[in-house]
Amino acid sequence: MDKREIDNKAEELVTKAEAGDKNALTGELNAMSIEDRIAVAREMDRLNAERRKSNADLPDIEVFITTDAGRRQHLSDIQIKSERAWYNPLRLFDQFSRTDVYDPPRSELGSGMLNQAVDGILDRNRKLAQVQDMIEGRR
Repeated sequence: MDKREIDNKAEELVTKAEAGDKNALTGELNAMSIEDRIAVAREMDRLNAERRKSNADLPDIEVFITTDAGRRQHLSDIQIKSERAWYNPLRLFDQFSRTDVYDPPRSELGSGMLNQAVDGILDRNRKLAQVQDMIEGRR
């Protein structure tokens, strides 16, 4: 994806994340390459920070990126964080409420090295399929 496509996709997905639409966000991000996924997530975080300057009531998007043994980065989680109401007793323990809005590919394998390996394999297979489609003239 080029910069313009990343910006457009981030603009579309930041609204879904702020609304808590986990299925749509997860599906669209996991359909991208690892590098595009990280670029879009970082842009979503930047756009959310910009929006929160003018509207502090919006939830804060938190992006979590991990690095595997080969120093390749993986998007491991996206959460929305919002301040608990003053009358909520849970505020005594944590001022903020966090909601998970993203699951990485094959997240049932956990969030460790196995998940990162599977993510890398799936990404490689996606790239090989794109090359094969180009060779066969499907794209």
